[in-house]
Amino acid sequence: GELYADVRRHRQLRGALARSYLQAEPALAGGHGPALTNYHALWESVSSLPSDLEKALPPADEWQEYLTAWARRCLREEALFRKGEARAAALLADQRRVRATLLRVMDEFGAFAPEAAAPPPPPPPPPPTDK
Repeated sequence: GELYADVRRHRQLRGALARSYLQAEPALAGGHGPALTNYHALWESVSSLPSDLEKALPPADEWQEYLTAWARRCLREEALFRKGEARAAALLADQRRVRATLLRVMDEFGAFAPEAAAPPPPPPPPPPTDK
């Protein structure tokens, strides 16, 4: 039980960091949602480089202390927190721009054109006659 809980917490945190890598507002499991801006600030602190983030992260048994210290730092250093907010805003703007471009291209190729009405089905065959 305890090993499973530790592994699950570790996996959820890694998942939350992975989801916040390219998404402004991902759904985060395990109660990580309130820390989302802090995670964006963490990504910003390593210039959004996964290899650098990996080097900065502690072993699984030190996660709690690390996250507590990081949250305190984000509270103490307003500029750091603002960088996290700016990163999230930039990702959201990018997501919207990509979506708008995709919708425009799909529209140009007729993906949203009303389909021609299907021909009516053939009439049912006449009932058999008894002779």
